[in-house]
Amino acid sequence: MNGSQGGAENYGGTWTVANTTLGEQATATGNYLTVAGNGTYTNSGAFTVGLSGNNNRVYVGDADLVTARNGTLTLTGTSDVVIGANAGANNNSLGVVDGSAFSTSKNVIVGQFGSHNEFVVANGSTATSGGARIGVDAGSTENVAGLVNGGSWTMNGAVRVGDAGSRNGFLIYEGTVALTEPGKNFYVGYNKSASQNILGLLGPTAILEVKATGADVVISANAAGSGANATGNVAAVFGGATIDATRVLVGDGGSLVGIAGTITGNVLVGSGGVIAPGDLDDGTIGSLAIGGNLDLSQQGGGRIDIDVLQGTIDTIDVGGTLNTTGGTLHFDFGSPVFPWEFVFATYGTLVGTFATVEGLPAGWSVDYHYQGLNQIALVPEPSTLAMASLGVAALLSRGLRRRKQV
Repeated sequence: MNGSQGGAENYGGTWTVANTTLGEQATATGNYLTVAGNGTYTNSGAFTVGLSGNNNRVYVGDADLVTARNGTLTLTGTSDVVIGANAGANNNSLGVVDGSAFSTSKNVIVGQFGSHNEFVVANGSTATSGGARIGVDAGSTENVAGLVNGGSWTMNGAVRVGDAGSRNGFLIYEGTVALTEPGKNFYVGYNKSASQNILGLLGPTAILEVKATGADVVISANAAGSGANATGNVAAVFGGATIDATRVLVGDGGSLVGIAGTITGNVLVGSGGVIAPGDLDDGTIGSLAIGGNLDLSQQGGGRIDIDVLQGTIDTIDVGGTLNTTGGTLHFDFGSPVFPWEFVFATYGTLVGTFATVEGLPAGWSVDYHYQGLNQIALVPEPSTLAMASLGVAALLSRGLRRRKQV
């Protein structure tokens, strides 16, 4: 579609076409394609939503004019599916909703050079594809792909959230995303230029599954390009969500954070990488459960961030071996902090101690076998407890004097 505000609507039909391009020219905006009412659309060649134009849409499902809202989009060609192809091709989208189906053997590209483009699978729909690239060029930003309100997306290729671009996202709000091909990784920030990209999982039914042989979840790979390494690439596992992966690697400039989050396999954190129950920025208290091992000894040592606020503390539960050799333990104390013991880590087996402990105030220490158990605690020294007791006694005394005066 070369013009603007043009549309094609397939309500219950069977369409077979060679190539599909919406928004071919930079001035071609607001064009749309709808497939619903049990309609099918089979495309044998290139499929592009927003070649140069803006605000072009493909709706698979979601049609108010028919009772059956679902549709099927099948791409059989040898070209990648591209949403937001050229520089300036912004705000284009492909949505698969309301029990619809999408399939291609090639990659789904969201923001090849463009920005603010999206690919969404929602409301019990299914998608299958090769891999996915979100924010391919260094200037391609704020592109998004993922699941909303259930559904599934199965891929047999690698995923790069922030191939070279920054501030791109892959979000799973209910439903399962699965990578099935051996040796194909899920990257959050691939190139050295790819900063501030995010993988976000929210809710107890949000699952990322990467369990094929030799396949990892990699947060901040810094695998290509020149210059300084990327920063601010984050995987956030919130609200009971799960990364069901054999191995999660956290590299320089990457962070793994969680509030009631679960990682089923092993986690390796290298130099410049951070694992943080809770949140890195706002002091929210949280927890992470790791079913396998947590290894902080890689590449000179990774870091754990622990927030302490009033009577609460971040916690991390390691079902296997916790290796702290060469690692850094960093505390962020809020105000006030009550002077009692805080258990912040449990483990099956412990190897080593932290090489560096940061943010620990005077009068506190770290006990690696608190109460003789497999747990690490932040413990106030006797002098700290004594000072706290004196403070409490002083407050009580002042209160008694005021009562007598009344």
